[in-house]
This record gives sequence, C-alpha cells and structure tokens, in this order.
Amino acid sequence: RYSTQAKVFRRLKDKILLLDRVVDGTSLVRFSSLFIGGGGTMTQEAALLGVPAISIFPGPTLTVMEYLRRKGLVTHFHNLDSAV
Repeated sequence: RYSTQAKVFRRLKDKILLLDRVVDGTSLVRFSSLFIGGGGTMTQEAALLGVPAISIFPGPTLTVMEYLRRKGLVTHFHNLDSAV
C-alpha cells in the first residue's frame, strides 16, 4: 500500500504471503495463524473468529477494541516499534 511497507514486505518475502488479488477476507482471516492489523474492523473480526489478533494503531483506542483487549482477544500497540 505504501512504499515504506513495500520495503518491509520485500525483506520478509520468504516469511509472509502478500496477496495481489481480491480474496474472501473472512475465510482468509479465519484460517490464519495470526492477524496483525493497522485499523479496527478486520482486527476485531479476527479476534471474534478466534484468531490471535494484534492491533497497531496510533490513535485513541476504540471502545470495542478496548473491550476485546480486556478480554484477552486483542493485543494493542500504539506504534510498530513497541510491537516489535
């Protein structure tokens, strides 16, 4: 999506799968080992589907995300450095 992300993806090319076409997101998330998101909706969906979810979002924590964090369903970081 962004040039800085592309650099990271190139460095991790043997460890991740970067999709270049549209896929059924719900199925993709459901059968994932881990979900790392930078927003809210898909991170919340992953958590509710039972997939370990990490949220990296610098803004204020949304009420739903805070609830999921308290329940142990989402791990939240405010920046990438603290997540790594």
